[in-house]
Amino acid sequence: MTESDEKLAAELDREFKKLPELRAPRLLAGSVMELVRKYESRPWWQRSWFEWPTGHRWLSTFAMLVTLAGMGFADVAGLQPALAQATAAFHQLLAAGGGMVKPLIEFVGSLLANVPMYLWCLIAVGAALSWVASLGLGIVCYQLIRTRKHKHS
Repeated sequence: MTESDEKLAAELDREFKKLPELRAPRLLAGSVMELVRKYESRPWWQRSWFEWPTGHRWLSTFAMLVTLAGMGFADVAGLQPALAQATAAFHQLLAAGGGMVKPLIEFVGSLLANVPMYLWCLIAVGAALSWVASLGLGIVCYQLIRTRKHKHS
């Protein structure tokens, strides 16, 4: 800061200290406090997960892990007949449409049918984690850009 900036800042500070203190209107203060009380009295399930009681957080974490483990050990034998029916219907559609695409789709279908269920779960978890990571990176970049704009303004 230059000397003239410091003098101006000191003069402005003195002038602002001379001004009377402003009070909020009574209706405004009361309505704001009522909103704050209403917000703070929300039930635990309407709050952020980090504000939940500790026992509820542990229980929800355990339930999520059990669900993910159940997905990994799910028995997909019951899905085989339904998958075979859908494949047959799809083949009928392809036969009506032309024979060029059918071998390619059969090849891709056979590849996908041989992928084990636990691998599908790992792919889903990996996709979810990638999405969360890219969302977080986007937020960080946005905050950096916004902070940099405010510093230079």
